[in-house]
Amino acid sequence: MRRIGMTARRRLRRIAALSLLGLVAVIATGGSASGAVTLHGFRQINLVSDIPGRAQLTDSHLVNPWGIAAGPTTPLWVADNGTDVATLYSGSVHGSAVTQVPLVVSVPGGAPTGQVFNPTNGFKLSVGDMRVPSKFIFDSEAGTITAWTLTDPVQTSARTKLTVPGAVFKGLALSFFDNQPALYATDFAHGRVVVVDSHFHRVATPGKFEDAMLPPRFAPFGIQAIGHRIVVSYAERELSGTDEVHGAGLGFVDVFSRDGKLVSRLVRRGNLNAPWGLVR
Repeated sequence: MRRIGMTARRRLRRIAALSLLGLVAVIATGGSASGAVTLHGFRQINLVSDIPGRAQLTDSHLVNPWGIAAGPTTPLWVADNGTDVATLYSGSVHGSAVTQVPLVVSVPGGAPTGQVFNPTNGFKLSVGDMRVPSKFIFDSEAGTITAWTLTDPVQTSARTKLTVPGAVFKGLALSFFDNQPALYATDFAHGRVVVVDSHFHRVATPGKFEDAMLPPRFAPFGIQAIGHRIVVSYAERELSGTDEVHGAGLGFVDVFSRDGKLVSRLVRRGNLNAPWGLVR
């Protein structure tokens, strides 16, 4: 029976209590005579938590949140790995209060991890007699790719568009492969990046997204499309399991071209500890 990251769910349940939907930079005045302003660090603001009293807003669905995505005019979508849903939030801009949008979207197969907003005309879903581009796409530890789009009436469940047997997806990015929109999913169980075209079909990528210099058991974990590059973070996989090992120096970050050619090793070991989130 395939394991779907239950150890990770239990371990990260404590992290979900903090519910970090944002980190706000703290700007401190430097000690120079000119009074220059320098970046001093970060200030943690707990916006949403599943535990009452821990944040500005309480939401019982927010258990082990992973992927975060938003479009130019959409609320913030959060993939809640521990409750098999996506929840939506708005506000917390220019001093406004964070609020919960009254829509909870279930993810078939459960255990969602990565998530992207789809700005392209691809990745379509059938809506009545029409084909409509999906708005949000998820991958999961169940090895599924699921998608949701806005309909009337509003649907409260994503739709399964692809299942990869045995895969345990941990991260998801959207970019262009061979000049066509494509999804990039990190399959932690098999140590690979799975590419999916805009029709939800897998793309053959032999010899792509590989780094021969990685130590044994390090596998693609997080992934992000940044400019014309695909940035992949690596964590060490359990000796017998599909969850990550935590410890100082257990991580790498590589940069690839969009067609899977290794460009550079961006970060190695150091302060990395099962790195997952990547931002520009």
